[in-house]
Amino acid sequence: MTSNLLSTSLLAFLLLFSSFSVPKKKTTIVLKHGSVLIYDIDANSEKFDLIVTLKKVKPEIVFSYETSGPSKKKGTITIPAAAIDSSRTLNNDFSGGNKTLNGELSLFLSRLIYGELAMAGMNEGGTSFRANPKDTMENFTRGEPNLNEIKVNGHNIQIDGERFYDFVNEKTGNYHYAFTVLKNEEFPLILDMNLGWILHLKQIDGVDVMKVEE
Repeated sequence: MTSNLLSTSLLAFLLLFSSFSVPKKKTTIVLKHGSVLIYDIDANSEKFDLIVTLKKVKPEIVFSYETSGPSKKKGTITIPAAAIDSSRTLNNDFSGGNKTLNGELSLFLSRLIYGELAMAGMNEGGTSFRANPKDTMENFTRGEPNLNEIKVNGHNIQIDGERFYDFVNEKTGNYHYAFTVLKNEEFPLILDMNLGWILHLKQIDGVDVMKVEE
């Protein structure tokens, strides 16, 4: 009897220990020069692709882009290093031309915003920023982390993302704004964005895929 009790206790201890000692891992991507991101854009009656090619990732981010469809646009956007660190304003203008953003972000959130989201508990606040330059500052609450199936380097894989929202629109019952961002504190890339129009990352090429501990 004593032997069985000791064996049971030892097994329970080992199971408990293993639950603490085995770290969880998330799947993330490593962006680099030449990485290509393809987004679906659904802007009411207009549907087209946004094809983004990274030209530089440190210390600033520089990418070129072009859109498909009848109204094709091309341009290059430079996001200064200071904005990548701490900006709280998004610029979603892909109407063409080359520009350097002034204290704004595009397709990425800042490391400051990501850090606030990562530290926030569910339904216990999160972060704040402007989803568009002319918007007021909105408070965003962290939602359930989710997996996003994306075609990466020719293979469909599930990428870990962080989901967050602002407030519920009383007329529609849906969130006013919603985002999913890549779980990567170095490069918080936007995977999904719903601002009344929808941006969704469907394909990535020329990146490294990694499993990292949470």
